[in-house]
Amino acid sequence: MALYIPSKMKSIGFFRRIHTHPADSLSVVTLNRLKEGNKRFVEQKLRHPHVSARLVSELVQAQHPSCAVLGCADSRAPPEILFDQGLGDLFDVRVAGNVVEEATLASLEFAVVQLKVPLIIVLGHARCGAVTAALRKQEAPGHISRLVSRIRPALNYSLKHPVENGQDKNFHHRLKSLYPQHDPYDTHPHHQHNHTTNADTVDPLKVELAVYNNVRLVVDQLRKADPILSDAVKRKQLAIVGGYYELQSGEVYFLDRRQDE
Repeated sequence: MALYIPSKMKSIGFFRRIHTHPADSLSVVTLNRLKEGNKRFVEQKLRHPHVSARLVSELVQAQHPSCAVLGCADSRAPPEILFDQGLGDLFDVRVAGNVVEEATLASLEFAVVQLKVPLIIVLGHARCGAVTAALRKQEAPGHISRLVSRIRPALNYSLKHPVENGQDKNFHHRLKSLYPQHDPYDTHPHHQHNHTTNADTVDPLKVELAVYNNVRLVVDQLRKADPILSDAVKRKQLAIVGGYYELQSGEVYFLDRRQDE
């Protein structure tokens, strides 16, 4: 039986690259294409690729996404729009707080094993409601409490792995421009601010640090996820990177981290 290849895949040389480049090279090609798409989104020069009626018909037969995205369910952060991609381009797994749990991990494993994606992006975003809930002192209602419990480890991760420690300089500079009066690593913010301290008050800078460090934590969790993802990373068949979507500018900041960290 002949392998079905949609015309859009032929046009971008997708299968040719699979056979002529190792997966780590392919992940770089894919990531650069997404960066270019985000640049078009920021500049409002969108191409809206791969949305034709012909492609809709072709995708009935099979899908060949070039990347999987573990993103937040927030309505303001749809990956296809942020990266100016189209139908069949991204394998989306979306859950509030872009957390790792059994169903999301299984979905990503499916993308790697069955769809052979060479790249997973963990995509957080500014002003994330799930992360804000994790920072609040009051208990979250219903099943939200289980979601929050998966995010709270990132709050300590922020202190153990500070952003300024040789990593993610662009994000650090962006935080400084947004919050010039704040010290990202001040563990006693009341020394700088006169905010009232109640269960509903959350320092906005702390939210952004927690969002970003939640992404960093999830990236580490996925890279170590046995047996499938960790093995694919070790074999250099898969790259896992993190990104932070800044709502105001529209820009996605990617973490500057090696696979072996």
